[in-house]
Amino acid sequence: MALAARLARDGTVEAETTPAQGDDIADAVERTAWLDGEILVSASSEDASAHRAFLGEVAMKVPRATPCPVTVLPRDYS
Repeated sequence: MALAARLARDGTVEAETTPAQGDDIADAVERTAWLDGEILVSASSEDASAHRAFLGEVAMKVPRATPCPVTVLPRDYS
């Protein structure tokens, strides 16, 4: 979320962050309004080695539940 906001502020990309709430990951994703053509951008966990992608246990559930394409940025992506 912080990366998307930073890239949007500096004009690199058009990005928007939307917090989601639900009983679990799938419920939160389902309650989120997705527009045609949207993608979800996720940053790697700080547990990842430099320039590697790693998702923790909870974050790994998001791509499985999301109805749109997902990309995971490697750690230290700027």
